[in-house]
Amino acid sequence: MSAEIIANLTVDENGNIVVPIEAQSIRDWIQTKITSFVNKAVVDVNTPGGSAIQMSSFAYEAVGRSVKTDAELGSAFNQGKKLKFLAKEGHMQVILSENFFRDILPEELKNASFYSKRKWLIDNGIIGSRMVDGVEVESKPYGIGYRIPTQGLSSMFSFQVADVMPTTIGDTIIVPEEFTAMTGSDFDVDKLYLATYTYKDGKRVSSDEKSEQGYVNKLLDNYSLVLTDFTNIAETRASIDTLTKILQKQILPIVQPKNTVEVNPMYELAPSF
Repeated sequence: MSAEIIANLTVDENGNIVVPIEAQSIRDWIQTKITSFVNKAVVDVNTPGGSAIQMSSFAYEAVGRSVKTDAELGSAFNQGKKLKFLAKEGHMQVILSENFFRDILPEELKNASFYSKRKWLIDNGIIGSRMVDGVEVESKPYGIGYRIPTQGLSSMFSFQVADVMPTTIGDTIIVPEEFTAMTGSDFDVDKLYLATYTYKDGKRVSSDEKSEQGYVNKLLDNYSLVLTDFTNIAETRASIDTLTKILQKQILPIVQPKNTVEVNPMYELAPSF
C-alpha cells in the first residue's frame, strides 16, 4: 500500500479512521482484505484430527461367548463387544488408530509399548470405560466425524473412542456395521474426516476457557449437541438410501407435472425454455 493509503487508514484521537473506508478509492480491496481476515480468524477454524480410512468391524467382534474365555475377551479390541451405533447419550462408538493420540500422550510414553499407551488412555478417561467408585464410566466424546461430500446430518456423527489399534495399522477407523448402510459406504478406500477435541497435559481444555483451544472445543460441543439431540435422530441416523426414497415418494410427485405434454423438437434450445 502507498503511504497515502496508510495515512488515510490511521486512527485519530477519537478512535475513528481518518478517511472512512467508503470514501477510499480502493474501498473494494480494503473490504475484501477485512473479510478475509475475519474468515481466517472465525470461519476457517483449524482443529486437531485428520483423515482416516474406514474399516469394517467384521472379525473384531466376538462371535460367541461360549467359545471365548474371559482372558481372551479381555485382550480383544473393545473386549470383543459390538460397537454401539447409538450409545446412551447419542454418540457413536468407534475404534481409532493410536496415531490420533500422539499429541495427547505424555512425553515419557511416546516410545512405550502399545499396551502401556492404551492403559494410560483408558485410565485417563479418554477412551473406553473405567470403574469409578464401583460405577462404570464411559469416556467423553472425542470429536466429530464427517464424510465428503457431506449430504446432510446423516453424513456427520459425534463419536466416542471405544478402543485403539496399534500405529502399524495406519490412520484407520473402525465403525459400527450400521454406519455402512447409513452413509452408503462400500469400503473402496472410503475416508472419514475427524475433528477432535484439544487436550493439554493429558486433560481436555475446558470449553469455558478464554483461549483459541477453548473456543475450538466450544465449537465442537455445539456440533455435538446438534448431532446427539434425539429430536434430530431421524436425520442423523437415517440412511442416504432412505432419504432418497422419501424424496422420490413424497417430494417428486409434488414437483413433477401430473400431465405430460409432448413438446416440439428442440424446444429446450429455444429462448422461451
